[in-house]
Amino acid sequence: EVAVGKVEKGEEIDVRELPRTLTSPDAFLAFRSFDPEHAITLQVTKHEYERVAEVVISHMHLDTVVPSSEKRGTTEAYLVVRNNGRQYLEVRLPGGAQLRAVNVDGKPETPRKGKNGTHLIPLVSDLRKDQAFVVAFVYDHDVDRGGLLFEHVRLESPVPIGVTSDLLTWRVFTPKGSEREVVGFGGDLVPAEEHGSWAFSLLDGATGLLKRAPGGRPLDLRRLVQDVEKGSPFQIPHDGHAWLFSNRVGTGTVELTSIKPTTFLWLRIALVVVGLLLGRLLVRLARGLGQGALLAFWIPALLLLALIVPAGTGKAVALTALLVGLLLSGVGSFFAWLARPRLKAAPAQLPPAPPEPPEPVAPGAGGAV
Repeated sequence: EVAVGKVEKGEEIDVRELPRTLTSPDAFLAFRSFDPEHAITLQVTKHEYERVAEVVISHMHLDTVVPSSEKRGTTEAYLVVRNNGRQYLEVRLPGGAQLRAVNVDGKPETPRKGKNGTHLIPLVSDLRKDQAFVVAFVYDHDVDRGGLLFEHVRLESPVPIGVTSDLLTWRVFTPKGSEREVVGFGGDLVPAEEHGSWAFSLLDGATGLLKRAPGGRPLDLRRLVQDVEKGSPFQIPHDGHAWLFSNRVGTGTVELTSIKPTTFLWLRIALVVVGLLLGRLLVRLARGLGQGALLAFWIPALLLLALIVPAGTGKAVALTALLVGLLLSGVGSFFAWLARPRLKAAPAQLPPAPPEPPEPVAPGAGGAV
């Protein structure tokens, strides 16, 4: 890279202004000077050679079936690959994984063992550089579970070694029924469908008219998944509820948090009761400090609402139960406040007591009979 630093006693001109005898196809800078003692300073930067990527993965899609309580799961991987002369694709699978089958461009292949537990998958090399093909494989792996009341399931994606990977989509299947209820998500990937709080949805809808619509066409992740999975060579049943995630990096982790529905119901009931008791305590504390009872509800209610807005599904439900108990306590205190003046005015509206009868006068005690 060549740039003009300084021109002394001269000026820079367009290459097209040079005389025909001085023009050259390789010329890209030209100067003119009428002083023999002119000087030109150029800045030359030499960049490192950028190697052309031999293999590019434009899209990697994963389908993972997570059982309800077992420690093993099954994942199908589909990689849209463009090859520029490499013979093998080196892939590192998650810990405890066992590769079951590999399919390259619609044909079964046998991978080789690489260094440090990796797998070398043969690639198609007689295609055009811009022509893509699908590398598919299925493997069994360990399921990292943890937690007591709330169970956390953590999954890791395969990692292609020394390869540029653009887009990762991941669909996780959890069992249907009443065994577990998914209440939160974590990891590096973003859910394709928002599972935020009701307060966030209400706020987003109220401010939607003030936002500027994003330009361009949104990425249809479900259509991409259907195109990649078309003609799947594996017969893995995908039963249960599907959760779709995405990541622009190409690899990452997914974490799902679940709880038993019955336990979650009792937890919400307990939080409502806690909200009721907390509201009564705040009223007594506010009256003891000489403040209004309504102030004891507005401050914690707004605080809980501020916590609900960014919270995920499970946390939002739990905080909402606490807010409901607090508001119910506030409503009860408000009606008690309305009834208190009537009770004070009730004794004043009673009829007056009858006059006492006069004392009897004894005969002959004075006066005429």
